[in-house]
Amino acid sequence: MRITRLTSETAAFVLTPESVRRIYEGLAALLGAVSVTVACADKLNRSFDSVDELEAFGNPRRSAIEELTLSARDESYKNRFSLTLNAEQRRNVRLSIDAEELVALRLNELCGDVLDAARPWYSWIARMDWYLLVIGGWMAAQLGSLAIFLIKHGGTPLAFSSAGLTVGGAVRSFAIGFLPMLVGIALNIARNRAFPAGSFAFGDGAARHSNAEVTRTVVIVAFAVSIVSSVVASWFLG
Repeated sequence: MRITRLTSETAAFVLTPESVRRIYEGLAALLGAVSVTVACADKLNRSFDSVDELEAFGNPRRSAIEELTLSARDESYKNRFSLTLNAEQRRNVRLSIDAEELVALRLNELCGDVLDAARPWYSWIARMDWYLLVIGGWMAAQLGSLAIFLIKHGGTPLAFSSAGLTVGGAVRSFAIGFLPMLVGIALNIARNRAFPAGSFAFGDGAARHSNAEVTRTVVIVAFAVSIVSSVVASWFLG
């Protein structure tokens, strides 16, 4: 029996030489011929014959790795495997397996184990669409407020003001309506910069990832302090 898998998923990962070596050696043991190719920031694609050669590349900022593909097949071409990981925020993991049952199951397990081990602590932050979260929360709050208002004042007759809507009131209403959208966009931009879905921690990339960890810690700590401050202020002053 043959088993196939062709998926495109969103996952957060920090890929290290150890991660690549683990899957490279697993593929070599199961299939034999393995190739490693990367697409870089300088618009050049590079191929490597081994993980050692990949590490020697250095991954400098000007030609930073943006996508890495591991491909393997056996001599008969009956069993094939391809895994592509890139730095995009959505659909950044593409997996293709076409093999006999036993081989396919082991390939699928190998890939799953490596991705699980490469998942960073901020995975849920990187995968969250903060724009939709803010918009959804704002709409839920508005509907909740409307429901409470109707419960309390549902039987009260409507009274329209003869003064009408002022320009200032219209501008404030417009600004309040667009504020959640701006907040959501700003949060997604901050997420993309501080919490990328994919990181290639090879060579210079390892130092860049380490420096970004400091930024992430500062962002999380600042956010936590603001939440705690708000809670404390509302507790003692509310």
